[in-house]
Order: sequence, then C-alpha cells, then structure tokens
Amino acid sequence: MIFEMDKVQAQRRFSRCSAGYDAATPRQSAMAKVLLEDSASRLCGHQVRNILELGCGTGNLTGELRRHFPGAHLIAVDFADEMLRVAQLKPECEGVEFRCADAEATTLIAEKGSAFDLIIANAAVQWFAAPLDTMRSYAELLSPGGLMSFSTFGPRTFHELGTAFRAAELQCGRSPGLHVLPFVSAAEWCRALDGCAHTVDIASDLHVEWFDGVAQFVGTLRAAGATMANRRHHASAGKAVYIAMLREYAQQFAETATARVPATFEHLYVFAGGQVGAGLR
Repeated sequence: MIFEMDKVQAQRRFSRCSAGYDAATPRQSAMAKVLLEDSASRLCGHQVRNILELGCGTGNLTGELRRHFPGAHLIAVDFADEMLRVAQLKPECEGVEFRCADAEATTLIAEKGSAFDLIIANAAVQWFAAPLDTMRSYAELLSPGGLMSFSTFGPRTFHELGTAFRAAELQCGRSPGLHVLPFVSAAEWCRALDGCAHTVDIASDLHVEWFDGVAQFVGTLRAAGATMANRRHHASAGKAVYIAMLREYAQQFAETATARVPATFEHLYVFAGGQVGAGLR
C-alpha cells in the first residue's frame, strides 16, 4: 500500500490545532524529555555551538534546548506557521532563530555554511514523506563529534486501530485503506543510517494508554493533528466503515470490567554520531 504525504493538508491540520497542541500531546512531551536527557549525556564534553531542531512545533523541546545549551545558536524549523507563532510567544524560546520551512526541502538540507553539533527532532520525522533519505542527508551536516538524535514511533504504534479498521473494511466489502502511518522500524533506521556516522544507537520502549472508549482515543488524535494526510487514501473511510471500526476496536481490545480501550505507542530513540558508547540507557 503506497503512502504519499499530503503536506499541504498536514500543514493546515497542524496549524489549526496549534492552540491546544501542548495539552493534547503528553506522550510527545514525555518523549522530548527522554530524548533531551540522552542527547545531553552523549554530548557531555563536546562544545555545542550550533543546533538545528526539525519539526519544532509549539516549542516545548526548543525551550529546553535553550536551557541546556544557553550559549548555542539554535535554529528551529517547522512548516506550520501557527505552530511557530505559539513557540515564538514562549519566554523560554527567546533568542531562537525560527524558520517556517519544510524540513525536507532541498535548500534546507543543503545548507552547509556551518556544521551542526546537534541535529534533533522530537516526534516529527514520522510525518516526513521520505524519512530515511531525509535523515541520512541531515547526518552529513554534523560537525566532527556532533550528534543527530530524534524520537519517533515504531510499527507497533496504534496496532489496535489498524487491526480494527482492517476488520471493518472486510465487513463492509471495502478495499483496504491506510489508516495508520507506515512507521519505520528500528532495523530500517539502522540500515538507513549505517555509514552516516561512526555509531548508531537505537533505544525503544512500549507504552499503553487507556481511554474511556474508542471515540475518546480518536478525539485525542484529532486534537493533536495526528490524523492521516495521504494523497492516495484520504481521511473519508465512509461512515459505515468508521462505525464498524468503533465496534471492532471495542470488541477486540476493550477491558471487560471497565470498557476502557488501549492504544499502544512504540517509542524509538535514534542517535547517530556523538561519542561512542555515551548515553546508553
């Protein structure tokens, strides 16, 4: 099944949810904390002068980067202008060079005027049209001893939702659609980044959140802008399929006693470059 990111649709969606994004994304905030702590540990003893943050969103990680590396020049990039407006209003982001741009744009990747000591992205690269090729290109912009680190989601993420949609489409006689992002696995990241840096380390964990019904879970995805933006398979699966999905999700995964439903998140933390063996968890 082919996935083609509709970037215009994704840009509009993230801009619309910018005001409530922080409240709607506790998982991303938790991931940012882990990512930053590990990145800082791996860069211990390395002078960090230039930082590039990809997909900075509303600036949660951006402010923490300023606090951890107060003397560094920080460029923070996002393609959703309303997200950047929220970030720019945060006092902790003062002094950051914000850019409204597509992180996959050739002009940004080719910007080799100065090497970066840290290239970082939190819960963003899964939205790239070509994440593997893009991050390989960014690895070329690292300074000697520099680090590229990013968090993203692995293939186990939202497996319940994918299973429920497949069952619903089968019931309704519909051909399979793409309702969950085609998340890149840890093995795929290893293969893609091999040779780009002297070391590639990947840590992973599974986290399960519980919701008071499938509709509540889907609502949190919409509030975070985390719904599909696919040129080939647009969001409309049909009312019948959607209703069948709600039923299948509850029947297959809900707790008997509480009727709560789970949603699985597979977190991946990828580190390329830096100091060999530093920061391993």
